[in-house]
Amino acid sequence: MKKYYLSFVLLTFSFLSLSQQSFVNSEPEIDKGNCREGESVEYCLTHKKMKEYHQKNGQHEKSIIDNDKVLLEEALSKVKDGSIEKGVIYTIPVVFHIVHNGGIENISDEQIFDAMEILNSDYRKLNDDANFVVSDFLNIASDSEIEFSLATKAPDGTCFNGITRTRDVITFDGSDPNHDAPQVTAIVNGNDVYQGNWPGNMYLNVYVLADVGGAAGYTYRPSGNFGATMNAGIFIKNDYVGSFGTANVLKSRALTHEVGHWLGLPHTWGSDNNPGVSSSCTQDDGVDDTPLTIGVTSCSRSSNTCNDLTPSSNVSTSWNYDVVDNVENYMDYSYCSKMFTQGQSDLMRAYLNSNISGRNNLWRSSNLAATGAGESVSLCKADFSVENMDVCSGEQVQFTDLSYSNITAWEWSFPGGSPSTSNLQNPVVQYSSAGTYPVTLKVYSGSASLTEVKSSFLRVLPAAKTLPYFEGFENHSSLSNNEDWSLNETAGARTFTINSNTSFEGDKCLRLSNYYETVPSVDELISSNFDLSSLSPEEEVTLSYRYSYRKKATTDYESLYIFASTDCGTTWNSRASLRGSQLSSEVSSNSWVPSSESDWSTVHVTSINSSYFVNNLRIKFQFTGDGGNNIFLDNINLYKGAPSDKSVLGLDELSSFKELTLYPNPVASELNVKFTTEMNQDVNINIYDISGKSAQKQLIKAIEGSNLVLLNVENLSKGLYFVNISSGESSETLQFVVK
Repeated sequence: MKKYYLSFVLLTFSFLSLSQQSFVNSEPEIDKGNCREGESVEYCLTHKKMKEYHQKNGQHEKSIIDNDKVLLEEALSKVKDGSIEKGVIYTIPVVFHIVHNGGIENISDEQIFDAMEILNSDYRKLNDDANFVVSDFLNIASDSEIEFSLATKAPDGTCFNGITRTRDVITFDGSDPNHDAPQVTAIVNGNDVYQGNWPGNMYLNVYVLADVGGAAGYTYRPSGNFGATMNAGIFIKNDYVGSFGTANVLKSRALTHEVGHWLGLPHTWGSDNNPGVSSSCTQDDGVDDTPLTIGVTSCSRSSNTCNDLTPSSNVSTSWNYDVVDNVENYMDYSYCSKMFTQGQSDLMRAYLNSNISGRNNLWRSSNLAATGAGESVSLCKADFSVENMDVCSGEQVQFTDLSYSNITAWEWSFPGGSPSTSNLQNPVVQYSSAGTYPVTLKVYSGSASLTEVKSSFLRVLPAAKTLPYFEGFENHSSLSNNEDWSLNETAGARTFTINSNTSFEGDKCLRLSNYYETVPSVDELISSNFDLSSLSPEEEVTLSYRYSYRKKATTDYESLYIFASTDCGTTWNSRASLRGSQLSSEVSSNSWVPSSESDWSTVHVTSINSSYFVNNLRIKFQFTGDGGNNIFLDNINLYKGAPSDKSVLGLDELSSFKELTLYPNPVASELNVKFTTEMNQDVNINIYDISGKSAQKQLIKAIEGSNLVLLNVENLSKGLYFVNISSGESSETLQFVVK
């Protein structure tokens, strides 16, 4: 019998939706002054991001702007004197890159098409409300004569519909502290169309994400410093794209706003992200016919925040009376934006005629041909997808046709499924028997046809396992085509493998060779299905596992997440996580390999509550790596009852606590309670509000040595609370603040 002398980490979490989970070191700090009225995200971060980029790279922002200004003024003078004639429509090829993890952030093609329709209407002054602007601006509301077309050719010539999709958890992390755009790296390495560079002087790249650093969106204005890299595209939150789906009408102009920045426009009050500041009356946006303003965050059409008759010496204006603010301008923050001025249109067209960031290549006929923008594409691709390629017996599977373009008929073949054939575009099929099945689709466009055959495409899982379940990997030689476990990883990344002679006990365990990864990666280990439907709601279920990990450097921040699915893996909910130094604070500069029992830690997850007592539960381990060190897993155990294993079966008389701390304090979502005990013991953890009312209770089985308890307090209201830790006659109380 083994004795465990290991640190015990008990994780207790209430329900947390994956789409709400933060995968960064801390939640982004929101500048409330940069939010629109009634919103909790900053509307735009463009000027902040540009300033941060220049500071990080030791560059003086003003000198860069001055260098670009010489080139811009040359182009702008040609626009104004007619050398660049009006009436010429500039068409810009657009690609939407959707980064998702299977949640609502994976927005539909239809939502993208709606966003494109709004974008074209706004830039051509075809929006329904264009004729209802404040009367002062009716005569200068402008058709910019700029249009946008979804590209139909990837850089390698592959035909597609202008939308790529990349499955990667990085969609939830918009922090980008190093300004190296890890979301772009994920797209380059893992999108479903073309894995490589999508040049910024060929495409307007729009990155649709679940999180954009606490903002609705941002981009980088044209600059010789940024060039035509992919990083200089538009980053936008999924619920600010289009007017339906995850978005709504009030959010639908965020893309118009960010494209304005991408085409060179600053905010109407100037080049910063500080609306509502009185000093903005003394700065300029470089456009004569936009009135002086400090910027608005609501929709007060009568707002007049600056006097246009007394501008400062550095401000240029064409107004000869004190006009109201142009709150309906797309480059302000209002909810009622509906116009660009003629001066803004001139400035954008000037940038499109300048070689700054390669903007003057985008609309050239040679580039439109290379990207397929505006072309009517004939049948060129047969393809399809499903939400989840691992399904449970009896589950209905929704197939989605991804073929392109002008499809007139479909012929499906589903061996092992019911029905076994279909002529519908997006059929639903049921599979009853365990196994791996092929799917065939033949599509027609008139007399032309293409066929796509996907062998071993769909896996129907075997009968659900019951509790208790134990996995020590002793009976496995490989995880490839394994009926108990499946793998999912970032394209090109290493994956979990069976490893011998380094296990916690027995001969085998799992190893992820993360030490040799050079780019951020996500690796997932996904279980088969479990039947917990016979359990009563009051029963307890615990998931236990052992892991071994060390950092490569003290600054490493890598994470291990536990997810659970109640629908056989279609959607996932976060149950627990170990992040950064919670995973390990110890460092090994060499490729880590455990050599003794003391190198392993034990984790008990107690948040598999009654809402997960279904007949097709699945568990997922997800490791998010960033070039750190190796991680090992062993002895995965799912069972009824409170946390317990051989190390904690006999509970001794309890002793007092030592080294009791809690952090962070104040706390926003997750409170860490850390303490040391001299023996194995039951410990009660109770949280009380200031009135003495109990807000949360937990019973854990602490072990001798250091214990860390992670408590989810995000559902608690802001204010002062007390946490009491007691065992027998020993009791300690500390206070903390929920912010």
